[in-house]
Amino acid sequence: MPNGKIVVSALSSQGVFAKYAAARFNPDGSLDASYGIGGKVLLDFEDGYDSATALALDQIGRAVLVGSANGLFGVARLASEPYLKITSIDAPIGGPVTLLGVGIPLANHTLLTSPNLVPGTFSPLDSVTTDAGGLWEYQDITTAGANTRFYRLTYP
Repeated sequence: MPNGKIVVSALSSQGVFAKYAAARFNPDGSLDASYGIGGKVLLDFEDGYDSATALALDQIGRAVLVGSANGLFGVARLASEPYLKITSIDAPIGGPVTLLGVGIPLANHTLLTSPNLVPGTFSPLDSVTTDAGGLWEYQDITTAGANTRFYRLTYP
């Protein structure tokens, strides 16, 4: 994962049934107890044999498991801790600043600004709302006359 943690997918036998399983480990190899319940997530589509056979990370680092779901193709995207990032800042001379970023899908976030990086100097600029993929775009038209401006994204 972008934070150095490792997510794996597997099958977990639960009596006569099987479930999708995922576990997350810290960079040092220890189980990440903050993930799911004790570092593990179990899920099923219905009573039957569900087996996760592959895992990928989506654009904001959430685990996507695929495999068999009671004889059919199954896909499950797991929620994750908030992932907030300003991915691009375009500041053309004489024009407004355009910011692009990633956050929690379909949620409101607060964009903060400050003239410097001194703690406690950031103040709210505006709210940004992400799309279903967690992406957002914002055009800061208040930058006229500002020599330097720093941005920070928070949730909520």
